[in-house]
Amino acid sequence: MRGLVRHLLVKGEFYHSYNLNRDTMPSALQYILGTHSAATVFPNLQKLYCKVDCNLLQQSMNLLHPGVVNLHVEYLRDRPQFQLSIPVRRLSGLVSLEIGSDIIRGDMTGLSALHALPCLATLVLCRYTATYPVLEVLSRFPALKVIRTKAAPSAVPDCRGHHPQPSPFKDGSFRELTVLTVSGCSHQISEILDDKNFPFYVESLIIESMECMEDPSPSPVYPKIVAKIPAVTKLEFREIMLDVSSPFASLRPFLSYNLTELRVETYMALAYTAAEVEELVQSLSNIKVLSLDPGTLLLCPPYGTFTFNHLPLFARHCPKLSYLGILLDTSYPCDTFRDGTVPFSVLGELNLGASFWSMSLSDGAAASLLLALLLPNVCKLTFETPDHSPFDSVLAKFLTDFVRNRTVRFLHKL
Repeated sequence: MRGLVRHLLVKGEFYHSYNLNRDTMPSALQYILGTHSAATVFPNLQKLYCKVDCNLLQQSMNLLHPGVVNLHVEYLRDRPQFQLSIPVRRLSGLVSLEIGSDIIRGDMTGLSALHALPCLATLVLCRYTATYPVLEVLSRFPALKVIRTKAAPSAVPDCRGHHPQPSPFKDGSFRELTVLTVSGCSHQISEILDDKNFPFYVESLIIESMECMEDPSPSPVYPKIVAKIPAVTKLEFREIMLDVSSPFASLRPFLSYNLTELRVETYMALAYTAAEVEELVQSLSNIKVLSLDPGTLLLCPPYGTFTFNHLPLFARHCPKLSYLGILLDTSYPCDTFRDGTVPFSVLGELNLGASFWSMSLSDGAAASLLLALLLPNVCKLTFETPDHSPFDSVLAKFLTDFVRNRTVRFLHKL
């Protein structure tokens, strides 16, 4: 039976669920591993996901063997002094590693030990940890292709405590890298970009901006990125830096890229002028994935530029769009559009995110009719709404109208 297990999920604080002593589960693992080698407990194990208490997390590492290719480790409780020991010598086949819960923040020794993993291609770290010192350590990893940080929402930190000056990247660093995340304030990111061995050939770039508390004059970063990294096709901003005059000024340098994916997540409202919206949309003819902050970071006015009336622009100018996430000001009146409106061609999901949080729906009937005109029949419509929202009845009416309008159009086509 053990030989059938390929994916194993170890999650939760078991001693709470089963009224067991805190040491019961670690002791059970010790007993099992005391009578079996790691390779014989689950000999065909390929993926291990652990999100448990610190004690059980360390014990779970004893289940690992060279056949494991995917490992996700995360602990439930806040233990600042906890440092996980990963048995790198038994993980010669590990390809993907995700480390959550700040396990390695500041632990350069523990991180450095991971370079002995010969096949490690994907590394996912805790958010805002892909700083210069961390990247310098990762530059020694021979097979690394992807450096990401978790995309889960969190408060934007300042850069204090992230200023230790690392050694420059060594010659031949990041030979295989295609996806890179860079975390820091504008000065720190500028220093990373100035490194002569920076991997300028990456195809996907994620910028995580921190507030700079030590130097009030920001360093211009976005033009430097365009100059240094010309081949980017996938771009993601997590918070917009303060070295730009407006939210759109952060994007404009990148409109010359042949972008297929663009994601913007920010606490600032994306307030664009009508001309800027037109410039943005017309510059994204090859875009497939576009996310303009549809999440729940903005919970009070102003909600930014976009309304239902902008959706036909995206449908007309972005024919390859398969995913659109956008935060709309639903209180703005929806125009009347005729059947000649150009629909989305291949859109698989429209994510309106938090568009209905603390907002009024000015004209739900017109908006639902517009979406019925624009969205393909197979398109998924998603959004978030707070529990016990006062707009539940409005949203229910909106969705009822949307389903009815789309059904009528589908039957008319038949």
